[in-house]
Amino acid sequence: MNKQIFLIHSRVGRALDLSFNLLSGIESCEITLIANERVIIEIERLGLSHYFSSIEEVSDEFGFDETKKVIISCLEKGNCDFEIVTLNESKVDLCGKLRVLFGLSEQDYSHFVYKDKMKQVVKDAGLLTPRFKLLDLKEFNSDEQLYVNEIIQEIGFPCFIKPLNLFASKNCEKISNRKQLVNWLTKKSLSPDMYMYEVEEFIDGTLYHCDSVIQKGQVVYSQVCEYSVPCFEIFNSSTLGGITLENHDPIAKEISSFCKKVNNAMLTEGSGVTHIEVFRSQGNTIFLEAAYRPNGISPTELYQKRAQLPLREMHLMIQMNNELELNIKEQFFAAWVLVTLPVAEGTLKKINLPNIKSKFEAKWNINIGDKLKSNQGYDDYAGVYILWHEDFETLQSDFKYMCEHQHLQMH
Repeated sequence: MNKQIFLIHSRVGRALDLSFNLLSGIESCEITLIANERVIIEIERLGLSHYFSSIEEVSDEFGFDETKKVIISCLEKGNCDFEIVTLNESKVDLCGKLRVLFGLSEQDYSHFVYKDKMKQVVKDAGLLTPRFKLLDLKEFNSDEQLYVNEIIQEIGFPCFIKPLNLFASKNCEKISNRKQLVNWLTKKSLSPDMYMYEVEEFIDGTLYHCDSVIQKGQVVYSQVCEYSVPCFEIFNSSTLGGITLENHDPIAKEISSFCKKVNNAMLTEGSGVTHIEVFRSQGNTIFLEAAYRPNGISPTELYQKRAQLPLREMHLMIQMNNELELNIKEQFFAAWVLVTLPVAEGTLKKINLPNIKSKFEAKWNINIGDKLKSNQGYDDYAGVYILWHEDFETLQSDFKYMCEHQHLQMH
């Protein structure tokens, strides 16, 4: 009897940019898609329905109880060997809790979702994290001066406020002084939203990310990349990018070692791909965030050039079969450059193509003559370049050029 794979999916668009042909190639596995109507309609439109042994429709905002009932109903039909997987960051916590419920894992994934939990796990492992504190608006409203003084004493300025469980730098804000802090807390008290927030020490340094493939709790491949700017700057920049570093680079070796310890603490069992972000500041490596998924910007395209590794699909494939034989072969150095929408709304007149030595591919979400919105960050962007070259210094020079290049010409 085939192993049943429950794939939980709730997003369309780029979230469905997957090679289902690769996933369906995993021997002795059949995939059951658990998704809302919007995803199912898109799956049918794209002609992907045949990749699934069954498709189970759930409500738009499906959660734990509804998904549990679907899985139990499917299992009653006979399959006893199964896995529960997802690529949607918003469903990682749900996936982890279901895995614990059904005895597939002793460890849920909440520490990959909630920023306070992930930092506590890393801190308990003896690794550096920013100072952080959960925000409590009731305490602020009870005694504004006392509460603000506590934050200043514990965290200091500048500091950074962010939601506990959002991604892509959404709803984040840098706070530089007491007045800004009081204004933020007052505004949030008067107009609360659905999120819990934390305030953490602002780290001034260079941001890196490390993508790792984990197989049965062991790191079997990792790659350190350097960001062009910290991710939050995507709202103030025309580009955001990352470049793979040489394995013998001293900083890359230090970060790789640090992230291996993070992975050992956060994914003590199981398989998959992790994406860890760290700062280097004053000679120290400092943990920022971790996710149980690949880098969000064209990870398969990047790692196919770097190591013949379909990283996005690999996150699912290695969970579907944790004995999967990996064929990782490093070849080119590679980089990605995201081009944001323009600073101000306008009509696209021209895309200024780059003049570089590295080979490159571009995937554009815009066309000449389109009326473009202003910068939307990760939610909606103009396009992405993938660059690659066998010589690191050549790629590094081209990467810098691409990050500074004016890609869009507007009317």
